[in-house]
Amino acid sequence: MVVILNTKLEKDENDKWIGMGNQELLAYFSSYAAVKARHSYGPRASRH
Repeated sequence: MVVILNTKLEKDENDKWIGMGNQELLAYFSSYAAVKARHSYGPRASRH
């Protein structure tokens, strides 16, 4: 298992950060044998 932190990708129209989702994580690490990704956002953060 590998834990990856701080996957900030871009800011939305309200100047809040949007993090990578499952598919974006799998695509970003496609050179590895990743078979599953799961994001974990706290109560003050969201994917949008």
